[in-house]
Amino acid sequence: MTTFRLGSSLPRIDVTVRAGQAMELTVPVLDAAGVAVVVAELASARAQVRESQAAGTVLHTFSTDDGGATIGDDGSVTLSATAEQTADWPATWPAAGAWWDLEVTDADGEPHQITAPGRMTALSRVTR
Repeated sequence: MTTFRLGSSLPRIDVTVRAGQAMELTVPVLDAAGVAVVVAELASARAQVRESQAAGTVLHTFSTDDGGATIGDDGSVTLSATAEQTADWPATWPAAGAWWDLEVTDADGEPHQITAPGRMTALSRVTR
């Protein structure tokens, strides 16, 4: 499992999602010393998917507010989408992929970007 550190060079994570299949991606959150962040130190998490890094329109949001993101007991963040959600993505997302990144908000209300912008590609299916 890859590890990510607050305050260090951010990793780019490219993700490929198959339309009509549930997806789940877990991203560990580590402090500057490489130790897992205590779950009590994380208040929320969210990731947004956009057509381009500068696009105003959000194609999809993973958030602890709506259940699309969860913070695990080990301090990791898991992003998830249902098969019904992913089924529609290829029709509304760019064929070359959209852009996404992940941020967490700590218990003091400070946001921390956890990943660099990466590509999230939704592969079409023929049989549906």
